[in-house]
Amino acid sequence: MARLFFAIWPTPEEQRQLAQCAKALLGDKGRQVAERDIHITLNFLGEVRKELLPAVADLRVVPFEPFTIEIGPMDVWKRGLVVLDAKSAELAVLHRALDDHVRALGLPTEDREFRPHITLARNAEGIKPAPIAPIEWKVDSFCLMQSARTDAGSYQVVRRYPSP
Repeated sequence: MARLFFAIWPTPEEQRQLAQCAKALLGDKGRQVAERDIHITLNFLGEVRKELLPAVADLRVVPFEPFTIEIGPMDVWKRGLVVLDAKSAELAVLHRALDDHVRALGLPTEDREFRPHITLARNAEGIKPAPIAPIEWKVDSFCLMQSARTDAGSYQVVRRYPSP
């Protein structure tokens, strides 16, 4: 079994900037997400049999063109989850196309509403939302990721899907 998800994966420089933003907003409060693990989850697949991996990774039917996401403002969700909102109509379109692909393979999709965001920290009870200057993030690829604790981080890229 492999624990899989599709994600928008920032460049190392974008991850560094977002980690600095988290540090400025939170100081030492909460359990901040490691810089190398900062991302936007598009679709969480969960545990998938490894023999299905080639079919999951075959995304010829998923259209994708580069787009821009507006990052911000900061929000605090239940149990001290600190996030930055991620807004883009194209992000929702990509999410739906990936959901369709996953369902066509007979795999379950999440029932909850898609709320694109970047998680900055967990367990940051008592933190209040703070204003930030909006960040524009140009997206020219997305990835199929596997949860895997390694020296390089909590996740590994299974396949990257660049724009045509």
